[in-house]
Amino acid sequence: MLLQLILLLNYCGLYVFAESEPLQFGLGDHIDWGVKDKRDKVKEMMYFAWKGYAQHAWGFNELRSDLGVPNNNSVFGNNHIGLTIIDSLDTLYIMGMREEFLKGKTWVSDHYDLAQNDAFFPAYELGTRIAGGFLSMYALTGEDFFRTKAELAVQSLLPIFQPSDIPLDRVNPKQRIGASGSPLSDLKDLYIGPLQLELSYASEITEKLDFRPIEGPGNEYLFKFNLKAWLRSNKTNENARKMYVKSVDKMRKVMLGLSFGGLTYLGRVSNKRLQRRMMHSYCNAGGLLALGSVSHGNENHLVARDLQLGKDLAKTCRKRYQRTWYGIGPESFQFDSTPTEDAKARTGDSTAYRLRPEVVETYFYLWRLTKDQKYRDWGWRVVQSLNEKCRIKYGFSGLENVYEPDNNKDGQQGSHFLSETLKYLYLLFSNDTLLPLDKWVFNEAGHPFPVMKKAPWRHDHFST
Repeated sequence: MLLQLILLLNYCGLYVFAESEPLQFGLGDHIDWGVKDKRDKVKEMMYFAWKGYAQHAWGFNELRSDLGVPNNNSVFGNNHIGLTIIDSLDTLYIMGMREEFLKGKTWVSDHYDLAQNDAFFPAYELGTRIAGGFLSMYALTGEDFFRTKAELAVQSLLPIFQPSDIPLDRVNPKQRIGASGSPLSDLKDLYIGPLQLELSYASEITEKLDFRPIEGPGNEYLFKFNLKAWLRSNKTNENARKMYVKSVDKMRKVMLGLSFGGLTYLGRVSNKRLQRRMMHSYCNAGGLLALGSVSHGNENHLVARDLQLGKDLAKTCRKRYQRTWYGIGPESFQFDSTPTEDAKARTGDSTAYRLRPEVVETYFYLWRLTKDQKYRDWGWRVVQSLNEKCRIKYGFSGLENVYEPDNNKDGQQGSHFLSETLKYLYLLFSNDTLLPLDKWVFNEAGHPFPVMKKAPWRHDHFST
């Protein structure tokens, strides 16, 4: 009788059933209360960067943060692919920014159509950022919407493998042809390695053999890609492990240097000689070598060796940041002038800072692996420098010269700043339960992929 009365009142609009609470959006709080204020600050930076893009460059690839207009000089030019949107979706999801995430997802649903672009795009960016972004979102949400987008993006890459298995470096999605430019075998540290994760995961979730990757050789430049392939296999791909160990051994022999000032660095080899110059892009090697130290199993002396090498490289990259006016470092830097000049840019180096993620990526890994407070302290100093020196009216900007105190912003807010730099900083100040390293592997654009048979591909979080 009571139930009938409630149903009648509800029909008449006099009683309303309480709406059930929606399932949790995102991945939960995972708050480390000791550094909650720092994590909240990183989230606020993400909101500010996203807001600037959404208001002034929506649907375009990237933002000119100095002018408040789209940046048509990005890797995808003025084609409306929405690079920043796709690259940022998992960061928004991880940070629990529901409104911003749904706005981005709606744009993808209504406007994104890669196949309509009649232009040649770099395979690396298309694979790691576009396909990688969608693959990551499928892994995090289990939504078929993202799996379909990921599959189409990976399919657009397949022409680079024709007419041979040596891939080309560019692809035209509309014409479905690869560029006739340099084969990727000549760009060994940039392409074959990163695409292993995207192609292998796409093959798993779509059950299409066309997506099987080419495994990179034991090349010194490919150590991090072989490492990630091994880790994502749940450490069952013994060939990837062997290739990783081989890569690291060769890297130590031909790329590793020690300056007169006592700083460890990774340089390039030219004409069989080691150049005493290190690139910013090598600074994530510290964290990855530490992460890969477990590849040596019970050989504790080798585990300790690689972990220490990772720490030493992190220290070098930290010194490079300390020796600038801005507290953040240049694109390249040299050694062996004087101890005080070590890890500073000199003639022939780029003095610019492009909001790059590699240093904070290493801090993130080393914090997770060692719990040494200094890595969080160093990361917080980067947060402070970014806000003090790189934050401008419409977003964040890179710098043309980190040694000059005058205004020299480059006015560019690349999508990598949202997808990588801010993501790694947020994770640095979060609990280890947020994307634990035994369940997730990050691709070269900072997108998390699940470890096989560990991270569930479908989650019972709220999704639309």
